[in-house]
Amino acid sequence: MDITLIAAHSPEARGRCERLFGTWQGRLPQEFRLRGIRTLDEANAFLADWVQSGHNARFTVKAEQMGTAFLPYTGSELDKIWSHQEERIVGNDNTVRYHKRVLQVPQQTFRFSLARCRVLVCERLDGTLSLHYGPHRLGHYDAAGTLIQLPAQRNRSRKRRTA
Repeated sequence: MDITLIAAHSPEARGRCERLFGTWQGRLPQEFRLRGIRTLDEANAFLADWVQSGHNARFTVKAEQMGTAFLPYTGSELDKIWSHQEERIVGNDNTVRYHKRVLQVPQQTFRFSLARCRVLVCERLDGTLSLHYGPHRLGHYDAAGTLIQLPAQRNRSRKRRTA
């Protein structure tokens, strides 16, 4: 599942985590014992009620303002976000090795060579791959590691030749 740890980088975040886990670890065993809960089904039924009534009432904070704090995503990198990502170093021959595949980095306009640069390899759910260097998308590859020429890239190169 590639679950990674997201560390709490502030004292406040650490305190919230400790309070939450302290509540669950310290309170639940006593609640189960007091109510004579012995099976998983009984525990699940109790948890639904306990979270709705007691736990949420204790830890819920009323919002200062009405409305939602969520903003719509305006970016275009959802494929990158929802992918398995690994960092690699580009070889002197401008290739990246990834799981027994060799990905040739195409020539870039912003840099002559990417040799010895750290790049991000993103493997999507459909098996295709993409290479990223900072904000730059270096290439898109099929599952076998063959470079796919995107239609948008072909159209841009045709426009440049005719202009």
